[in-house]
Amino acid sequence: MLADYYKILGVTRNATLHEIKKAFRAKAMEFHPDKNHRPDAHEVFVQINQAYEILSDPIKRNRYDYIYFRDESNGVPKYSQAKEERWEETVKQAEETGKEKAEQYAQNYDYFSKRVLKQAMFEIILDFVLGFIFFLIFRGSSGTFNSGLTYGLILFLGGLFLTYKNIDSNLWFIGLIMSAVGFLFMRSRYLDIVRGEDE
Repeated sequence: MLADYYKILGVTRNATLHEIKKAFRAKAMEFHPDKNHRPDAHEVFVQINQAYEILSDPIKRNRYDYIYFRDESNGVPKYSQAKEERWEETVKQAEETGKEKAEQYAQNYDYFSKRVLKQAMFEIILDFVLGFIFFLIFRGSSGTFNSGLTYGLILFLGGLFLTYKNIDSNLWFIGLIMSAVGFLFMRSRYLDIVRGEDE
């Protein structure tokens, strides 16, 4: 039987990805076996990692929600039995992956805490970069910056941000495509500027 991973992380069913990540960091740091000496700390730490492995991925989360809250639909299946079985297998595999990561993290608190801290700091930096990019767009629209290069930059860096945010899911490639398009657009505008100066 599946656990209530929303309850384990202490978030609501409508929690955003940001809220899920924040809850995971706090709970995982609290229940790491090296810092928490409760008899069930290791077990709870594993469940926290399993919850994050599933709820941080939009596709896995959607399948988990359907399976866990299936009874709320009055027992009427929305999909074929074969599809439901595939979805259940996806969730089980995610649980195993989360357990494996938890076992690795549990062996070294310093490694785990530094990894969590680096991830949090990187997200803060990326959020700052996005804010700066929007500032560039605003300035570019007034003619201070070359708008073509600015829009290419927003696509490129925005794509990197999207890739990072979804690195553990199947949506990372969308960010990669955005970055590639942004890079090509910047390159094209830069070449146009250079040709214009040469003329």
